[in-house]
Parts: sequence; structure tokens; C-alpha cells
Amino acid sequence: MDFQRIETYQQKFFKDDWVSNYLEQQKTFLAPLFTRVNFLMNDQIIYTDAMDMEACSTPYSLKNAGWNKFPEEDPEWLFMLSRHGFMVDLAQCYALTKEQRYMEKWTMLLLDFITNCERDNPANENSWRPLDVGLRLTNWMKSLTYLPLSYMKNTKVEKMLHRSIQEHLVILENSYIDKYRLSNWGVLAIGGMAAIDLFLPDLVTEAQRAFIWKRLAEQLDLQFYDDGMHWEQSPLYQHEVIMTYVYLLQISEYLEQPLPIDLRGKLAQPIQTTYYLADNQEKLLPLNDSDHVDFHYVYAIYQNLGFLKKRKKDSNLAVLWTGSLYSDYPPVVTKLAPVFAGQDSGMMVYKDQAIYFTLFNGLHGSGHGHASIGSFTLQLDGQDIIVDSGRYTYVNSEQRIQLKELAAHNTLFVAKEPHTIIRDTWGYDKLPKPLFHNIRNIPEGFFAECGWSAKGNQGWMIFERRFLYLKKINSLIILDNFSGPENTEVTSSYNLSSKVTSQKMANQVHIKIKENQYKIHFSEGQAMQETAKSSEMYNQLTTHQRIENKVQCKETAHTWVTVISPTDVKISPVEVKQVGETKIVDQAIGLRLENQKETFDLFLLQEDIVSGNKLLVSEFNQFFYGQVVLIDQDERKQRIK
Repeated sequence: MDFQRIETYQQKFFKDDWVSNYLEQQKTFLAPLFTRVNFLMNDQIIYTDAMDMEACSTPYSLKNAGWNKFPEEDPEWLFMLSRHGFMVDLAQCYALTKEQRYMEKWTMLLLDFITNCERDNPANENSWRPLDVGLRLTNWMKSLTYLPLSYMKNTKVEKMLHRSIQEHLVILENSYIDKYRLSNWGVLAIGGMAAIDLFLPDLVTEAQRAFIWKRLAEQLDLQFYDDGMHWEQSPLYQHEVIMTYVYLLQISEYLEQPLPIDLRGKLAQPIQTTYYLADNQEKLLPLNDSDHVDFHYVYAIYQNLGFLKKRKKDSNLAVLWTGSLYSDYPPVVTKLAPVFAGQDSGMMVYKDQAIYFTLFNGLHGSGHGHASIGSFTLQLDGQDIIVDSGRYTYVNSEQRIQLKELAAHNTLFVAKEPHTIIRDTWGYDKLPKPLFHNIRNIPEGFFAECGWSAKGNQGWMIFERRFLYLKKINSLIILDNFSGPENTEVTSSYNLSSKVTSQKMANQVHIKIKENQYKIHFSEGQAMQETAKSSEMYNQLTTHQRIENKVQCKETAHTWVTVISPTDVKISPVEVKQVGETKIVDQAIGLRLENQKETFDLFLLQEDIVSGNKLLVSEFNQFFYGQVVLIDQDERKQRIK
């Protein structure tokens, strides 16, 4: 093999000797890396990196498992093992410490795998899925960045690695099927081949080279909406796909090797979109088979490569992955807007220092999708309040299905006729249809709305949700509407963070997290509280409190209000009449929200008035017209809708 390109990459990567003080500067951040490697040096393995698709913090013996067995009846453990992310861990620890034992362990594991896990042995089949094979090649190439190449040149290591890489390339080429064009599998598999082509082009045939770059270009164009969201609608898998392309971009820029794809141009929108898929602490949104884990270093990589605005405290963090080339790269100075509208994907986000709010109303994408249409999450003052329940496992089980179903998400549904039916781990029997969605800034905060439909036994049902955030009183008002058969019971579900304590009081649930106290106020319905299962991270199961509010919709169209606010916000009804009438109008809902400093009156029209005056007046002599109208304490009116 010709290692020249890898040597060139290394020389540029470690220029200016940043590695000599990195360990001291980033000791806290690196602690999990050394914990994983210390387990590995003692014949045990854990998967705790943020990018590990199926995490496992319980150590299991490699010697006992070998390369084709898995513990706890979960084959995902073996799939993770087969990707060889631990090889990068070992190599990075060697680069940081120069301790030979890490390099020796890397060599031993590589040779043991190549010797004992050959593809032609049927017992090894689970170690050769295309997804894992591609990631294995990528991780082998990444690990070579941190190791002295003189150690393996003209040795048994080089010869065996050479033969195995060629075998991997043939397998990936022959195993590619058409469905991979739209799957993260296709990107991760072919991405491994592309890393070989960039570093070791003498091992790649011309036919393979044409295949690699044609498929990568096609997949990049196919798999992302114009708004930058990956079609599978999973934050974790969006990052997995992007990071594969980012690594190829990085190699090409180090080697000054032009690519047949404009990766820097095409990756800009998807990477900027990921900004909205994590909170202000850069913890990932656990939507649709994602984990609620710290993605700090991943975002630091994007920042170093010039896709996102850098944070001063992170200026040195990502250099372990990006090296010296990007240390002086022109920084992005433009701060992204707080609103992400997700016009194509249906993903809506509002993110600033006070609030992190997400609302999903898109197609379910792949089997990674959950019953999450109309589901929102809410973080106030840096603390999770309303959360997604997570995923826990991919094993087909009752727990897997429960965490995917409607009650595990913060949405509306008819329990007797659910609009989303989960069949098994990856399949559905019924899905709803998204109708509309929108989010936008307003002077007081933001306004978001969405709607979807589903067919029940008695006809079509339409669910509509509107969200209004008032930053002056730090309150989120939820206006829910159901249109469908008379006398239908509709459930709205609210999954509280496991860190929240809660207590139900009449039509309110009081919640506390650290020093902050909030309440969930229901205008009507029967609220019930129960303990439910949740999973912030794959393989980890915990409990949290779930609030379900059941509303009896006697008419064919019915609207009700829920308010999430600090406990000092008083909420009271406001009477509304048609101008010239003495009777309270049924179609309108009025609400006053006030604390010691601010007062807001909110008016909602459930359905258009077809008889009498359309001009309405409140009990406070406020005249207004519109579907959603907000009036502040200075009597300034805003027709939001």
C-alpha cells in the first residue's frame, strides 16, 4: 500500500504541535474517552460516544463475545462492535499520550478481527452488514491519522490490512441495493469506500471509483429536504450522515484533492439546520430514534470547518478531529435566527437563551419515525420541562412499541381510534396526513401552528394545534382544536422531564425543577397523572411523570386551551360577546394572563361566525376581530391570525 497521502495528511494535521498540550487543556472533556479505552485495555467494551448509534454503558467482555456474538439478546451491540469505533479511541489515546500499549492493542484487535472474522464464514454474517462495513473502513482510516505509519509499513499489519480493505470494497460494491439511495445505510457504506479512495487510491478500481462518487452525489441530493432536514426526520441519523460527508470534505481539503461533489456548498444548509436540533447546551433532541446526549464536540467540528459560528470557549475543542488546517479558518460571524420554519420537513423550532421549543408535523420518513406528529418539546430557562420519551431499544418488544406510540409524545389523539398505529420495531399499520404548519416571530415571542388529518370509523378527523409564546411572562399558550364526530374524547399528552417533580391541583399541575416552579393550566377536561417509561439514551430506561388531559368534544368542532407558565402568572377567563348582543358568544374563548408586571388578554375564535355581528367585544370593552387576537396592558392589539 502507498501511505503517502496519509503521511501528507498527518503532517498537516499535527502541524504546530497542538497535541502536546491538548490533553491538559481538555482533561475533563477527554475523561469519557479514556474511560472507554481503559475498559478496552481490560478486555471490556462500552459504547458511550455521542455519535454511537446504539449506546451501551454496561461493560461486556470482548474475549467472551468474540466478533460474532452479542449479549442481552440485542444484536445492536454486535453491530456497534463491528463498526470499530474503538479503533479511533485507541489511536487518539496513543496520539495524546504516546503510550505504546494503545498502539499494541490497536494492532492486536485489527489482526484478530481480520484473522477470525472473515466474510466467507456464515457464523460472521452479522459482522458484515453494509452499514457496519462502511463505518469500519471509515474508522480504520480515521485511526491511521493518529498512529506512526512506520510501525506498519512492510509488516504483517500492512499486508493483512491491504487484503482486508480490498475485500471490504468488493463486498460494499456488490451488496449495494437500490433502497440504500434513500437510506443512511447508503451514505455510511459508500462513505467508507470514499475514504479509501481519497487516502489509498491504488486500492480502488476505476469502476469502484465511478460508483462511489456517483452514489454519494445522488444520495446527498435525494436525502435532504430543501430546508436542510434529512428525510428520516431523526436528529441522530442526520448527524451520522452529515459527519460522513464532513470527514470526506476534510480529507479532500487537507490533500487539496478536488471532489466531483461540491460538499462545502451542499453541506451548508443541512449543517445549519442541525443547530436547531439541539438545545442551548448542545444536547440532542431525542426525536424519532435519537438520544438526548451531549453533542458538544460534533458542533465544535462544524464550527471549526466554518459552517457554524464559533464559541470562544470551544476554540480548541475540535482540533482532535479537525487538526491544524482549520485553526485559522475564517469564522462564521452571522448568528442564526431563533426561528426554524421547516417548510418542507415539518420541523419547527424556536431557540433563544430563554426557551427551546420544537414542534414536529412532518412525514414519518423511515422506520425510525415515531407517532410524533403534532408533538412538541419545551425547555424554559435552560431546563427540560416537556420532553420526548426516547427509544431505549430496537429489539421488537412491547417496550419498543410503547416508546414509539402516541402517549409517549406530546400530541393529540383519540385513544379509541389512534391516528398512528405502530405494528412493530420498523413498521406501521396507520399514519396520519400532515395538512399545514407554520412558525414565525411576533413582537411578544413567537406563534406556531400545525394540523393533520386521519380517517376513523365514523369519518375524517382533523387535529389543529396553535402555540403562542409570550416572553414577558415566559408562558406558552396551547390552543387545541378537534374537528370530527360528535361526542369524541380527545387526549392530549404531556411527558414531563424525569428531573421534574409534579403535583396535580384541581385543573392545574404544578411542577418544580431546581429553583424554578411552573404550572400546566387546563381550561377544561379531566387531567390524570401517571408514571411512564422513558429513555434519554439507548439501552437506558428510566421513569417520568406523564399528564394526560381528556376532553369531551360534544360538537363537531371544539377548542380548548392549555397554558404552561411560571406559578406567579394568574390565568382567568374573559367573557366575549358579539357587538350589540347580551349573550356570551359560544364560538369565542377569552383568557387573561397576568403577573405583577404584565397583563395579556388572548382571544380565540373557534369557528367563523355565520350569524350576527363579526365584531366582538370583551367584558373589558375591548373590540376586536380575528381568529387569534392578543391585547397587552396598554391596549395594543395584535391580530396574530
